[in-house]
Amino acid sequence: MKVAIIGPIAKDIVIINGISNTHIGGIPYYVGIALKALGVDVKVFGTYAVEDDKLINENFKGVKLKSIYVGKTITHELSYSQDNPDIRETRVPEYSSNTFPMDDELINELRGFDYIILGPLYYENIPYELYEKLKDKNLVLNNFGLFTYHDKGELVRKNPENLARVAPFLQYLFLDEDEIRYGAQKETLEEAAQYFLSLGAKNVIVTQGSKGSVIFTNDGVYKIPAFSVSSVVDPTGAGDTYMAGYIKALELFDDIQKRGEFAAMVAAMVVEKHGAFSGTMQEVLDRMQKNGN
Repeated sequence: MKVAIIGPIAKDIVIINGISNTHIGGIPYYVGIALKALGVDVKVFGTYAVEDDKLINENFKGVKLKSIYVGKTITHELSYSQDNPDIRETRVPEYSSNTFPMDDELINELRGFDYIILGPLYYENIPYELYEKLKDKNLVLNNFGLFTYHDKGELVRKNPENLARVAPFLQYLFLDEDEIRYGAQKETLEEAAQYFLSLGAKNVIVTQGSKGSVIFTNDGVYKIPAFSVSSVVDPTGAGDTYMAGYIKALELFDDIQKRGEFAAMVAAMVVEKHGAFSGTMQEVLDRMQKNGN
């Protein structure tokens, strides 16, 4: 399995219970590091500022990285609720458009991968034309980026139709329950998932934090429970890590339920520490077995 990841590499200032911790963030970081740890041949095509080159390369040791330099590295300040780690507030102290270039050489290189994970944090990060050019590939879209915009240091949501526009090109769509209802403009989770399936997305996976996740396909619905954790140290990147676990699980299991359980366990393990997932595939399988899965 060869996997490419496209998107901005960010810096995250994570605040939990008043304690601040700064580290590298963004989908390419959390997903790339997790997939590498799980034994996947992965390459990151990441946008960031050249002055952060040393810091980012130090954090991507062992992961193939194609650096795409832009004006600034996006910085997020993420504050989590003391009572509910599923809730967070986001500020954007440093922003740049970080648009992926429509370069023929890069696009031709992407065609050599089995799965291409698109990880925009904002609508302008990945041009619509890229989805069109790669629509014959296994495209995976992770998170809210297509309907998220930057406005005066804040994240704002608008134009949910952007997601509907690319849905026909997607093999896998990963969103949390709030994001998918907004993106579909539907009241219920089921209606929202069915909406994107009807547009052509092949698999719609909805993460629900500590409540678990639900996988929707045209053939059925699979409810995946969340696994218990020893403690919640840092929930940042849990959804991204779940997605990385699910992509790895595609080559481990034919059963969709098992794929979801593997992904859920990878996500459970990452929130018990700061930063990206650093376990191994065997550790995930062993812990699943201990939980009777």
